[in-house]
Amino acid sequence: MADKPFKKDCIPTEEQLEAWKAFVEVEERLAKEKQFCVPFVSNFCKN
Repeated sequence: MADKPFKKDCIPTEEQLEAWKAFVEVEERLAKEKQFCVPFVSNFCKN
């Protein structure tokens, strides 16, 4: 490990940031589309 060069902090470019923002927007949209609501009818069990 000692002979490996030290890597500087990786700072994303503007192009990479724009691509990441687009990816996050798509993921958020897909997550929202997968959400669903189950209507609450009653808390009494019918036997």
